[in-house]
Amino acid sequence: MKTTVDNFGAAILGELKKYTKEVQEKIPEVAKETAEDCKNAIKQDCISKGWKNYQKGWKVITDRYGFKVANTKYAPLVHLLEFGHAKVNRNGEVLGTVKAYPHVIPAEEIWTQKYEKRVKEIIWHYKILHKN
Repeated sequence: MKTTVDNFGAAILGELKKYTKEVQEKIPEVAKETAEDCKNAIKQDCISKGWKNYQKGWKVITDRYGFKVANTKYAPLVHLLEFGHAKVNRNGEVLGTVKAYPHVIPAEEIWTQKYEKRVKEIIWHYKILHKN
């Protein structure tokens, strides 16, 4: 179809709709793959630290915002391990603190950057393929 001044706006709108539809279809696939990769990285870190039972609880969950990596079996323990906590005896006396073992935040930072890179690659790949 030849583009004229009269249908120029419609031609641009049609290309944008095609572009956004193809990109929108691929981004959720990449999000799920990245979430799975992040989950596996956290599990490997747990295995290397000897936390066998704890590592079994990691799952990729779908919520209204997209995909989320969470420990479904030991959710409260995640915070305690990630940030450390006070060590308290039965009388409520604080005996000291328990060391933090950051394992979720480092994985989240790495895989967030990789997700952003993968999304940029999808958009870049689409631009290259549909260059006229």
